Amino acid sequence: MLKDKFIKIKYIAAIIVSIPVICSAMGDSRSRGVEEGLPLEEKARWKVMEIMQSGSIDLQMDAIEVAAKSGDETLLSNIMPVLNDEKAPEPIKFAGLMAIGDAKYSGGLKFAEKYKTDENPNLKMAAAYALIRLGKTSNSNYKIILNHLDSEDQKTKDNAVLLLGKAGERKYISVLRWLYNNENSTERTKLLIVEALSRLRDPEARSKAWALMISKRADDRVMGITSMQKLKTLKAKNAILTMLDDGVLEVRLVAAENAALLGDKSGRDIVLNFFKNKVNTLDKKDRDRALLHAIDAAMAIKGVDSAQYVPDYLDYNSKKIQLKAAQAILSM
Repeated sequence: MLKDKFIKIKYIAAIIVSIPVICSAMGDSRSRGVEEGLPLEEKARWKVMEIMQSGSIDLQMDAIEVAAKSGDETLLSNIMPVLNDEKAPEPIKFAGLMAIGDAKYSGGLKFAEKYKTDENPNLKMAAAYALIRLGKTSNSNYKIILNHLDSEDQKTKDNAVLLLGKAGERKYISVLRWLYNNENSTERTKLLIVEALSRLRDPEARSKAWALMISKRADDRVMGITSMQKLKTLKAKNAILTMLDDGVLEVRLVAAENAALLGDKSGRDIVLNFFKNKVNTLDKKDRDRALLHAIDAAMAIKGVDSAQYVPDYLDYNSKKIQLKAAQAILSM
């Protein structure tokens, strides 16, 4: 039912040499045998490493996103080699630089400095963002991002909006407000601006996020909830709590997660009921989408009663679910 977010920042990395050598030498079945004998946290880390070397670029990117979100140093170190690879495509390098910034990974400083002068505008912006997150908050780094807010290339423009919000400097709220009202801003760009303004705690963003939360479209309601959470206010939390009664399961799970991120675990029973009674009643497509949100909610709630269900999904028949379970194990 729910579509992917308009821009989903993912990451891809090269893998340390030992892992693929071990796996190729042992074969899939023996590799799984070694994995099964590991402690839970090591099994989760192995799972991420294994998927990092899969043939699917999309899954590799998901795996590095998990590495960045979990903050696991062992996994993060494997993001860096791709930035030395001249043949790596632009989106992969962009994602690697984003990972440095998102995780505040000091081991990636030299790569951020290198790509700050790259000819590609998206790589320059991602490098500037990484440097800002690593404490290099000079105006020159912000200017690199600001210069592309009026880009004629839609992808570049949207990346600039995303990065400006994530960079965290509130003095640029007025710039984003102006861009929101600009007639050349697409609906996609406006959604990203709402999220960016919410990250920057703009009081005016609340009404925009609320408008999404009362939309007839479940996708919009999810976007509204996640934006509202980023305001981190009592009013924002109370607004999210109203969505625990939404008619769509996925929306309820997202509300439970985001309320928990604001310190309210009122959605705990929704998550527990999903794992205990609901999950196996759904067809696979609906179940997989809901599972991603349910595991996110379990991470946010951090309760033993909900967390106990997560390890089983390391062996689930979806790599995306396996990665989400691994992230939860490494993060909780």
